Formats: sequence, C-alpha cells, structure tokens
Amino acid sequence: MEIDPDGKNIFVSGKNILYRLKLRKDMSIKSRQTGPEANCLEPEHEEYCGDDYNTVMVVTPDSLITCGTLRGGLCLIRDKISLNITMTTGPSSNIRLVSNYQASSVGILLNITNRSSPGKFKNIVLFAKQYTTLPTSPAQLDIAAIFSVLPNLSAINIGSSISGKIFDMILRTPVNVVMDFRVMIENEHFVFLLLNEDSQSKLVKICKSIDSEDPKKVYEDIPISCNAKGKDLTHVKHGLFIFVSEKRYLVGLFSSLKPTLSAVCIFKENEIYEAFLKSRKHRYGCPKQDLPSKDAIFDANNSVQNCFSYNNFNKTSEPIEGVYEAFYKGDYCNSVTSQLPQFGVIVGLLPLKGNAVYSTKSHRVTVVGNSTINTLTTLYIGTDNGNVIQVTYNQLCCFPLFYTEIAYDTL
Repeated sequence: MEIDPDGKNIFVSGKNILYRLKLRKDMSIKSRQTGPEANCLEPEHEEYCGDDYNTVMVVTPDSLITCGTLRGGLCLIRDKISLNITMTTGPSSNIRLVSNYQASSVGILLNITNRSSPGKFKNIVLFAKQYTTLPTSPAQLDIAAIFSVLPNLSAINIGSSISGKIFDMILRTPVNVVMDFRVMIENEHFVFLLLNEDSQSKLVKICKSIDSEDPKKVYEDIPISCNAKGKDLTHVKHGLFIFVSEKRYLVGLFSSLKPTLSAVCIFKENEIYEAFLKSRKHRYGCPKQDLPSKDAIFDANNSVQNCFSYNNFNKTSEPIEGVYEAFYKGDYCNSVTSQLPQFGVIVGLLPLKGNAVYSTKSHRVTVVGNSTINTLTTLYIGTDNGNVIQVTYNQLCCFPLFYTEIAYDTL
C-alpha cells in the first residue's frame, strides 16, 4: 500500500490487481487488472509469464511506478488516476526488480541535495532488491542490490552514471548471499534500509547529500538486533520512524522462527548515530579491524590500508580533508575524496542492540504502522495469523503504557 503525497489517493495492490482508493466521503475505488498473462515475452522466456505479484509501488508527483513479477519483474509507469500504463520507449522499458514473488524488493522517491550546486535538488528513485535472474535487462541490473534511476525510469547505467557511481551497489557473487530487504524509510538527511543479510539483520544508512563533481559512494551499514526474553533476535521484519515529544525514534519488528518469538524494539535517533560512529571508529581507528571476506559482498568493498589515530587530530589538523567527520560525527556523510573509496562503503561489525518493549510467543509480527492523538502514540502491529497488536505510549510516561490484541480475522 502507498499513499499519494497530496493525501487524495491510496494505492493498494494484490495478486493480478491494482486499486486506487479516492479519499473522499464516498471512498470511490478504481481497479485495474495487471495479470495473468500467458504470452508476455518471447517463447524462450515463458517462465517469466503467468500471474503478476506486485512487489514495489513508488508514488511520484506525476505518476505511479509499479513493479511486479510479470515479464520478469518489469517496472511500469502508470497514470495515477486511470491506472493505465503510460506509453514509454527506450531504456525505461527494461527496468526490472525481481522475477520471483518470494523475493524481496523496496523502493522510494528521494529528493537529493547536490553539494556542488547549492540550492539545486534532483529527484531520483532508489530501488533495493534481492537477486533473481532477470530477462533482457540492462547490464549488471540483475546483480545490483541497490540502484538508482530517474522518476521516468530512464538514464540507467548501472554503476557508471553520476548517480550510479554514488548509489549503485553491485554484488560480487550474488548467488552466495541472500539480501532480504524489508523496508526503506528516510529522514531529512538519510535514507535507511532494514534488511536481513543471510542470517543477520542490518541497518543501512545512505546519504541524501551528494557531490556530483567528485562522485563517491555514501553507503554505511551496521548489524542490528533486539533482545527479548534473554534472546537476541537477528531477523528484522519491518520498521518505521515515529515522533514522540518532538524526538524521532526507529521502531523495529524482529522475530525468530524456532522457537516462535517476536518483539518490538525502539531506538532513539541519537543512539543510532552513536552506534554508526562507534562502529566506524572500530573499523578504521587503530588498530584497524579488517572485514571478513564473507562480509565483503560488494564490488565497492575496499580494504583499509592504514588505520587512523583519530585521537591525535582535530578539524584543522585532519590528515585528509573530510576524515575528521568520519571519526567525530555520528550522522557522517562521506565528504572524503573519492581517491579514498573505503570511506564511501563502510560495513560495520559492531551491532546496534535494543531491548524489547513488547514481545510475544503467540504470533509472528509482519508490519507496523502508527498514529498519535494528543500525548498518546499507538503502534499497530500486524501478525501472520490475522491479529493486530496495539502498543500504546503516553508521551508523559513511558513505553509501553499498555497493549491490546484484536483478532481481525474473526470479526
């Protein structure tokens, strides 16, 4: 489900169907079939036809981008009112995400700041996806875990365009790693991804401020976990940002399969930045911590040749311009010259750990939303058995204040 920024439309998708709900008194509904289609590609690619499972929707000011599994994960530009496919030509007809409905993918429209051109902004769409085989797609698109395109799905040159040099992350051996992307969220300066890389949940931070005259990567990640009943849960399901008393918090849903255990952890925004800073110092300070080969999954992973005695320099005496911020700013955004690429892709080893504010052995949590009325903030947590858990926080007290469970599947 996606909501139009103007607040007038809600877009909902399902198997072979797409809906637009008009937010007005009569709540009008527009629907459009997206599948099935038996002969969607050439005969040699017939395995990519059949039912259509929508994987990603991105709402732009002018259109709705939908990506399904039909035609090997093809992304389409649609009119937001009629839901009809907009006629496009050229590279935009080849943008694909995942060809398997069980594979994960996420996308978001970003407003990027260019430090080389102050005051000028550029919209891009950032996608992240699990590896699947993709038919007739641009070079390296299938092995790109994260990549950027323009809102009209054009100008895609994986890894080589200006935005590609900054945002695109290419997997070295895609068949050897499973990147299960769960959600993509943003604040003023960064876009964050929650994902499971094999058996470890991770939090990724990507800068929204770039330098087109010296393009370089702006990627950083750290492990993230949630402790519930003495067990560290390292499989993340979903997350979002909430505001409480004018402070931002990250809400994360975590689970384990055996035994069944689900939990909600709340992370303060400043704690997140401190965790990134601590991890960065651990990797690049003296003595440096080399990245295990199994964790060097990107082409852009670069070994650290020398450690930095960051305690011995300040902003005016930094050995290389921009390095000081890497060791003293939690909300670091890469300003180090591209000649030192290790500061553009930082894979952290020290985890951000939280303690559960709510846990249950009865359900597996799936998705979370929220609402705030006066001083009460309520989290609405969906589960795999049709229940909705409400966890309520009083801004004048503590978290959680109380919780209730509603079995919607029995109503």
